Amino acid sequence: HLETAVTKPTAEARLAMCEAANRAGKAINTSKTTACHALSYGLTIRWDVPHGHAVATSLGEMLVFNAAIDEESCIDPRGIEHVRGVMAEIVELLGAKDPEGARANFNALMARVGLEGKLSKLGAGAPDDRSWLASTVNLERLGNNPRRMSGEDLVALLARIAE
Repeated sequence: HLETAVTKPTAEARLAMCEAANRAGKAINTSKTTACHALSYGLTIRWDVPHGHAVATSLGEMLVFNAAIDEESCIDPRGIEHVRGVMAEIVELLGAKDPEGARANFNALMARVGLEGKLSKLGAGAPDDRSWLASTVNLERLGNNPRRMSGEDLVALLARIAE
């Protein structure tokens, strides 16, 4: 309903978005937030990117990152098979065959609803800006991610969403 609610609003789409927002809030209350939220705060603080937009900016890349989980990098207590199952379900829900296709579909949706997905277009594309952004990451939120993320992983992810 997101695309309809934004591009051709109807009462049905707006009601569905209200329900989705409510369910998302309940889910976050149970599961806590993860890496996309951890990365979002600096975008909002320094570049005035609205919170939801800031979270969405890294979502496609984070999907690809988390889908590449292995035994060594898995920090989810439910285990690697659980994480792989969730990633596969998300890929399918995004109408894709693999994480890269899901990222492309998600990024295309962002564009269709008018959300910029590149850090460079949001003001945070320079290496120094990305370094600052990495330094502001909420480590508690980052620790909730199912796959361990090193500082190098974070810098590489930010570089991929910069351009």
